[in-house]
Amino acid sequence: MAQALQAGGMSIAPAPNDAFPGRNKGWFMYEEVEPGQVIEDFARVINLDSKPATLTVESVDAFMLPDGGFALVEGAKNNTDIGNWVELSATEVTLPPNKEKIVPFKIKIPADAEVGDHIGALAVYKSNNEPTSTVRIGGTGVGISTRVGARIYLTIKGDITRKLALHKRTMYGRGQILMFNFKLSNLGNVRADLAVTARIYGIWGLYDKREDVPIGQIFPQKTLYAEVPWPGKARPIFGPYWASITIEDTFKGLNPASSTLPLVQPIHTWAFAFFIPWTQIAVLVLLLFLAWFVVQTRRWLKMRGLAQTPVVPYRVKRGDQLVDVAIAFSISWKLLAQLNGIKPPYSLRGVAMLYVPDTRGKQRDIKVSSLVTYLLKPFKPFRGWFKRLASRLKKDEVMIVEGGDTIRDVERFAGMSWAKLMTYNKLAISTRLKAGMELKMPGRERDGKK
Repeated sequence: MAQALQAGGMSIAPAPNDAFPGRNKGWFMYEEVEPGQVIEDFARVINLDSKPATLTVESVDAFMLPDGGFALVEGAKNNTDIGNWVELSATEVTLPPNKEKIVPFKIKIPADAEVGDHIGALAVYKSNNEPTSTVRIGGTGVGISTRVGARIYLTIKGDITRKLALHKRTMYGRGQILMFNFKLSNLGNVRADLAVTARIYGIWGLYDKREDVPIGQIFPQKTLYAEVPWPGKARPIFGPYWASITIEDTFKGLNPASSTLPLVQPIHTWAFAFFIPWTQIAVLVLLLFLAWFVVQTRRWLKMRGLAQTPVVPYRVKRGDQLVDVAIAFSISWKLLAQLNGIKPPYSLRGVAMLYVPDTRGKQRDIKVSSLVTYLLKPFKPFRGWFKRLASRLKKDEVMIVEGGDTIRDVERFAGMSWAKLMTYNKLAISTRLKAGMELKMPGRERDGKK
């Protein structure tokens, strides 16, 4: 059985009390307390130093560390639970050397207090705030102020319920770290201490698994938003991954002497993510673009140089092909086509004369597009596609045919031929105009209005 900590020449511990016979010598422990009940007890405040000391006594909340340790909040100003329920008969005690004093106190349990376990402590420290010792760290003297606490464990009677609700779960990557995100609610009336067990699978089978990864605590009727860095393997580089997830409430009760809490069913769920190495892809695309830009720029410079080179005329003969002429003059057929303004399908039909770069020829004014125009030329076919897409995204207008309207009237109003209107409205070729017919047409500006 643990004794109250003795440090810095001071100590605090439970005093003898007939209401709690045979209790632990170091802890204040209260079992099966009724809501609204008032507990009266006594604490021993002890000065173990060789000189008189003035000690401050205060009640504070406590909490459990992930590794099972016991820790106190910074001070009474941070209390939200049992630390606020304690009323001390004295908050400051002056003691001679090696003497002690009994300090009575009361614990007033709120009528609406949470059922289950509560933890706190009675703490003492020297009122003058002078360091109890000095240590040397890196050549600098550091004073140490000591606070000593005696634990308080209190269990409130009532119907204990434990229930969890999962609202959201996702798996994703943050840099090189694999992350899980959970949104959970505690629908019970005691706190929950959550841990997750997960098995992650890829297309090649099991990728990684871990058990009892801590998520955090949720107090009753509260919601937890938890971002959990995966302690196992790093974020997958590429591909689909699926995680089988089990979330359990591992809270066993804070009071070592309390009864066993009712069981709560684990939550079984799953999460899916498709990982894409966006950074690597962006770098690869940038490198490919730079390579394409360099190649195209070199071609443009070569074409501009050829355009400034003297040319000789070549009369096109029957049966000549552009490629054959280019080979005969040791020039790229694409450059020859560009220099002579020949466009796809690069036929020489109707072309009487070709001008071929040759140093023995004469200078001829050959128009060469700018570098920007040359680089954008391969994307020219997409312009029409984007225009068609934009026209489809525009809201259609509806025209209602009136009696006496002719096809010419409809075409003039719509700004489209009758054939295009029939195609746009998916009408049969035999369709005839009639009064009341509704025809859709692409939205367009008319007289400054839609």
